[in-house]
Amino acid sequence: MVLAASSSQHIFANGSSISPFFHGASILHLPVELLAMIFTMIQSTRQSLSAIEELRLPTAFPHSAASVCRHWRSVMLENPRLWTRIAVFVGPSNPTPLSDLCTWLKASRDLPINVHVMRRPDDMQITPDSGEYERDRVCAVVDILKPHVLRCTSLSFQLLHRSSLPSLCDDIGALLKVRTLILTCQDGAPSPLDNPLLDEANYGWGRRLEPPLEFPELVYLEIDGPNFVKVSSFNFNWLKQQPRNETLSVKLSHLELSDAEIDWALKVLQEASCLFLSHMKLEDWVYNAQRQPAHILLRRLEVLYVENVDDEFLREVAYDAWMPQLQELGIQGCNARGFASYLFLPMRAQILRLEGIHDSHQLMWLFMGCWNGEALYLNDCLGFDDRLLDEMCNAITSHDTPGAAGPLFSLDQLEIVSCNNFSIASLKRFTHTVRGHRPFPLHLKVVGLPAPTKEDQTWLIDNTHSYIWES
Repeated sequence: MVLAASSSQHIFANGSSISPFFHGASILHLPVELLAMIFTMIQSTRQSLSAIEELRLPTAFPHSAASVCRHWRSVMLENPRLWTRIAVFVGPSNPTPLSDLCTWLKASRDLPINVHVMRRPDDMQITPDSGEYERDRVCAVVDILKPHVLRCTSLSFQLLHRSSLPSLCDDIGALLKVRTLILTCQDGAPSPLDNPLLDEANYGWGRRLEPPLEFPELVYLEIDGPNFVKVSSFNFNWLKQQPRNETLSVKLSHLELSDAEIDWALKVLQEASCLFLSHMKLEDWVYNAQRQPAHILLRRLEVLYVENVDDEFLREVAYDAWMPQLQELGIQGCNARGFASYLFLPMRAQILRLEGIHDSHQLMWLFMGCWNGEALYLNDCLGFDDRLLDEMCNAITSHDTPGAAGPLFSLDQLEIVSCNNFSIASLKRFTHTVRGHRPFPLHLKVVGLPAPTKEDQTWLIDNTHSYIWES
């Protein structure tokens, strides 16, 4: 390793020197063709990384490399493939210069592009003027992007404020190449700064879009409530009409509907194969004991996740929707008991993922009442405690009759992450109960808890099909 050198001598770490006729090569003096090849190789290694998360890093390629020196920047700008992933930061802390965005779009020439408009992880604070600043910045970015959106294969706006989100109908329009489209925000509360183009009072219902919205390659959609309502009001069948609707995953967030509109929303989403509902509310909900379920058939739905959805909305969805193909259900920060009590029993999902449920009675209702799947994943569930494990053991032994499939009969895999309210003794008892009353032992994985003693580890290894404990 060369530590330092004068113009005539190179000195190594061990103190020895070499002839002044040797001249070390500098990366600044590499041939342009070789330098371009190196940048292309770096770009290819980045393709396996999560695009959005990697672009949030200070070391994100190509932006970090292009800022090293003018020579590198000029070499990189001559290679359009290096500029097919573009990150635009719109927060007040070190926002992306609009001139840089114009340069990158020009450098990408006519190639397909992935564009991500977002805020930095350390720039997500809500302040009195953050909404107005973000909205104005996003508007300027959208104006620059408009001539290029037809080249987008991925377009995402992951912002702080609802008021900053562009209108899919008016600001963006049809996207003929896009496979991933994201329009989401962290703060979904209504604001005086909200985009007037997304106000129902301004656009009304039942109008036709000219030209119609077309997304022939779309397979993943995250959309906010106001945009979903506007697009769907113009064309009730807009998702059904997309050619790839049989593999479509949809995440819908920050939506407030009346109970009469739940059926309408479910019918719009009828063709989705994976559905994620987040931050949903019912307005002016009134319990009606005489109302009959709508039996809306979600015939392709295989995966359903609900997160921070209020009880009434959750009950209405569970009451009205019929999901015969459901294989995986995730519930986070919701009333699991209220949801399960309205599902048509038995619950068909083989995989159940629960997060942030701290009431053991809710978990008990799910396990004892309506779920009998194969894989259970628990994350940060304080309700998973010794009392619940004891009840699960009692349920298994009390239904141990020939030919009867009692609670948890099919349970094959149990993963527990950051649930610190149970003891090793109760976990061992449950594992032993499953082994003694079911046709196969558990695949057990525990993450984020202190490691058990060697004796307990040996016991768990001997009494499970597979065992992993990650402290």
